[in-house]
Amino acid sequence: NRARKTVEPIASECGVGDLVEERTARIPYFEALSCLLDADVLMVPGSDDPGYTASKLYPYILAQKPLVAVFHEQSSVVGVINSTKAGTVVTFSPGESVERVAERVWRAWFRKDVAMPPETDWGAFEPFTAREMTRRQCEVFDSVVERRDRGCVAASRNLLHPA
Repeated sequence: NRARKTVEPIASECGVGDLVEERTARIPYFEALSCLLDADVLMVPGSDDPGYTASKLYPYILAQKPLVAVFHEQSSVVGVINSTKAGTVVTFSPGESVERVAERVWRAWFRKDVAMPPETDWGAFEPFTAREMTRRQCEVFDSVVERRDRGCVAASRNLLHPA
């Protein structure tokens, strides 16, 4: 209830308010996925915190829509989007003016060679898939079980054959 619109007022000031709809209330996950698929273009706004990562970045990429992201130059989002070629990313550094960043967004997003939809490199996206994340998590579990089993074997040897 405390959320306030921040994008619509700017769009209205720029004369494109009739083209922008902003909803500030959170929506359920599956409704959010539906919105991603229904959208014509997707924008992922970042933060001035270099450690901020968009939690919904991967569904945005999987939606296969024209995508623009604006993030701190040190955010991990920059590397993900650039390596997967899933969209256009505009970075900014601390203290940089909003006007300067907005100008770069304008130039990057409205140039003629922006892929619509993006030509995502799905091979580069593979490390971020559920299958790969599950495989890596299983490796961790397997190594823990293996260490535990080795410890149990060593302990049983010590019981059977005390020094």
